[in-house]
Amino acid sequence: MALVKRGGYDIVLVDLYMTQVPGVELLRACLQAKPDTLAIIMTGNPSLTSCIDILREGAWDYLPK
Repeated sequence: MALVKRGGYDIVLVDLYMTQVPGVELLRACLQAKPDTLAIIMTGNPSLTSCIDILREGAWDYLPK
């Protein structure tokens, strides 16, 4: 999270369900630090609801594993 808050990343790949930091929190931090970051969210537990929510949060893409 500290690295993301410093900014400077053009592309980030984030797992939606991580143990230490939820993926949506990491997505928000990435977009706050650098709004034009391309954030791609991946998940092993895909659903239409989570896809829509994540894309509304500003993710560039949503990929099921």
